[in-house]
Amino acid sequence: MRASRTDSSFGTRFPATLLLLLLASLALNGCGGGGGGASTSTGTPSPTRPTCVSTSEGCLTTAQYRARVQTIKRTHTNNAGFTNNWGLNAVKAGEAWAKLQLKHGTGTAPGDGITLGAIDTGIDVNHPVFAGKTVTEVFLQGATNEDGSVRSHGTAVASVMVANPSQSFITQETGARGVAWGADITMFALPVNLGGGRFVPIALTRLKYWDDPTRWPATINEATGWSSSGRSLDFVNVSLSFNSIIDMYSKSDLTSNFDNFVNAIKQSGSSRKTVFIWGAGNVHGASCVKSDLPASHQNLCHNGKLKAVSPSVISGLPARFPELRENLIAVVAVKSNGDIASFSNRCGIARESCIAAPGIGIRIATFGPSGGQTGRRRSSTGSGTSYAAPMVTGGLAVMKHFFRNQLSNAALVRRLYATANKSGKYSNRAIYGQGLMDLDKAVSPLGVTTLAS
Repeated sequence: MRASRTDSSFGTRFPATLLLLLLASLALNGCGGGGGGASTSTGTPSPTRPTCVSTSEGCLTTAQYRARVQTIKRTHTNNAGFTNNWGLNAVKAGEAWAKLQLKHGTGTAPGDGITLGAIDTGIDVNHPVFAGKTVTEVFLQGATNEDGSVRSHGTAVASVMVANPSQSFITQETGARGVAWGADITMFALPVNLGGGRFVPIALTRLKYWDDPTRWPATINEATGWSSSGRSLDFVNVSLSFNSIIDMYSKSDLTSNFDNFVNAIKQSGSSRKTVFIWGAGNVHGASCVKSDLPASHQNLCHNGKLKAVSPSVISGLPARFPELRENLIAVVAVKSNGDIASFSNRCGIARESCIAAPGIGIRIATFGPSGGQTGRRRSSTGSGTSYAAPMVTGGLAVMKHFFRNQLSNAALVRRLYATANKSGKYSNRAIYGQGLMDLDKAVSPLGVTTLAS
């Protein structure tokens, strides 16, 4: 493993009570060879050749292509590293991996050549699920290296994206691969802790505090400005949140109190904008008192339980600033039966920039206390939009790898939305937004070319 750490501390430490961890976690080408034009003697066109798909194994007919995809898919879906995480099957990662490998070669690891970013508590660079990867950790706001005395939220989140454990770890620890298991990872560590208690929305004065250029805007700028060996960060996962629901904050409120952050996410003038994938929040059903909520939204506290009808104030920003829809994605969590998780915020007014992904019982790498010892490196399960978001971040890396140099980041986001499953229950946009991520459709060939014989 190639690991590096830098300390870019600035500003004041993040108070643990305000930042919450979001836990409950081919182009189709014509076949090669010539191809004459239509017959000139009869004035009728000659028959066209069957359409075929250009792959690393040559030009395959549609039937051959589909058969090879299924064959390669089985090499993944029959492996415990895949089956140990039900979420991989739910988003059709097996089909996506197969199509990517058929295009680039069966030895290709999905996400290879891409570095994903994460803003979280930190990462255990020595965890075996990251062996052989370039793992970079940047310490911000006075964060220090995690020592394993408490469970590392950032390590778990990173594993959902890029984990590539050995077969022995998969067998002994019930480990699982990440969605983009060939990618590298850069972690921006912040000193935050798990929040809790009853829901009290963050006040505008506190948003103003966090909007100081040395606080959250600086963190965003660190991520968008990061580069190493010619790589920059196309996609950055954030599984942290404030107690909030975007509905409670108007555009005027945010322009007056959170404008530095909004501008940092906008990345005006950048020709290659970083996309931030943000957990929508886990406060649906949280205990609440009506008097804690703005008078205009006290109806969201019903019988002492909160109705989180939309994402948090940060993940829901595109609802107030539509220009952010291709820069900022909110992710809600679903159960194994596809229903929205009981704790998950809904998509609500941010439905245009919100998508659903698996977020209950997701297999994660753990670093922390276990069996009376600290600093144990094992595998477990976690629930929350903390783990739904990195499913999408990893998915975008797979798409980026498949369509390398063909589609911009903004185009990939649009494609992610367009190909999501919107049938049945997922047609309820107030809950699921753009639908459930479908990586199989997201990496389906873009077009068809027919040739005259």
